[in-house]
Amino acid sequence: MELVQERKDDLNKKVMDKVQQLQVKFTQERTVELNDEMKQAMEEKIILESFISEQEGTIPDVVLVTLKQKIRRLNSDIKVCEARLKAYK
Repeated sequence: MELVQERKDDLNKKVMDKVQQLQVKFTQERTVELNDEMKQAMEEKIILESFISEQEGTIPDVVLVTLKQKIRRLNSDIKVCEARLKAYK
């Protein structure tokens, strides 16, 4: 009876260790994904802002509004990534 309990305890420990390893791996992978998403959004934002700055006065209003909306969405995406990264720390 005692041997059975020891075996159960040992198996439980192994399962918990494996779960913890998987959680760490998932967290690391997700952190890399979020950093990549944030980097891409920042790069896109810089490109759009640079384009707007370079083409100042020549961009039609409709296009300018669309580009600024895209920049706002990218800012939002960046903030979401930052918040999610904080949750993993």
